[in-house]
Amino acid sequence: MGFGTAISTQIAFMKPVTLFAPVLLCLTLAGKPIQAQIGSELFEWTPADAGARDWFGASVAIDDNLAIVGAPLWDTPLAWNAGAAYVLDVTTGEQIYRLGAPNPTSSDAFGISVDISGANAIVGAHRGVNPDPFAGSAYVFDMSTGGNLLKLVASDVGQEDRFFGFSVGISDDVAVVGTRPDTGFGSGAAYFFDVDTGEELFKVVSANAEDGFAHSVAISENTAIVAASGDIARAGSAYLYDV
Repeated sequence: MGFGTAISTQIAFMKPVTLFAPVLLCLTLAGKPIQAQIGSELFEWTPADAGARDWFGASVAIDDNLAIVGAPLWDTPLAWNAGAAYVLDVTTGEQIYRLGAPNPTSSDAFGISVDISGANAIVGAHRGVNPDPFAGSAYVFDMSTGGNLLKLVASDVGQEDRFFGFSVGISDDVAVVGTRPDTGFGSGAAYFFDVDTGEELFKVVSANAEDGFAHSVAISENTAIVAASGDIARAGSAYLYDV
């Protein structure tokens, strides 16, 4: 997921509805459990190695008893703003893993986007060198070990639509990764991958040149959604795909 897109099977509203959802989990300060009641806050959490301006919480996702939180400006000892993603047990508030790119470089922004589904998580690093600076990449991790399974890259990312990994989604054995334009508002693309093999399955693009396509993406089972936040005079659109 990127900035705020999520998809859930068989949920639709037929008319405008205003929802006031209670906070179930807030990850900010130090693992203190609070009595679990409907609508009550369960945990506040911050990683022990958090630094100023790490941007922890820039992206979040949750599946069953695991949550993942991106910190795309986290610094390694040798690479500033390389980024990290933290995996948490939502039943205890404990950190399970800190994920990072296998070969981090400065300004990778690993953690700008995250998603998790079952045994796998995906993390975008939209400014990673691949080999072009800021071409971007996405990484799939095994949640049973924390190990990196795949590095996903686009077959044809060019100068006009770099930043592959700006948005990500994963469900079962399919992942979707969005790009965003290098300059201006422009239009990105969404790439679909087989998580078992790393093979790029197909790519979808918008017919409109300046619609911000793929600013955010999500996937659930056989359906994916790709947002074009600048479509129709910046009013925005979202496109559903059968995958």
